Amino acid sequence: MRALILALATCMVAAPLMAEDGKATLTVTELITSDIEGVASHSALVSKVFIPKGTIFPRHTHPTEEFLTVLSGEVVLKIDGQPDQTLKAGAAVVIPAKYVHSAVTPTHDTEVMVFRVHPKGQPVATPDTTEKD
Repeated sequence: MRALILALATCMVAAPLMAEDGKATLTVTELITSDIEGVASHSALVSKVFIPKGTIFPRHTHPTEEFLTVLSGEVVLKIDGQPDQTLKAGAAVVIPAKYVHSAVTPTHDTEVMVFRVHPKGQPVATPDTTEKD
């Protein structure tokens, strides 16, 4: 399941990810992928992500900052070295580049908008392989 979630995040396609029970567990809709004038090495990516309650994102990093706005529901964001943040509809946060983080939607279906200025040719997300104490 972890590999499927990361592959979906990397590809940024609008397709549901199916759980073992056959229910859709995650949908990523790519809204914008655009070149940036004057910055040939990067693209702008905007995605809307539907995350059902009970979803646990594995620990991972991104090569650049991730700008996240909660559109509905609630997500618990876990960034290494920082206190957990419970983000509700209307909340926005910047996840620093290369910081290991994960997220959980324990009680609500959640929809978020994600914006990234992304280096071309690099994966959108990289799994964290270190053990957390």
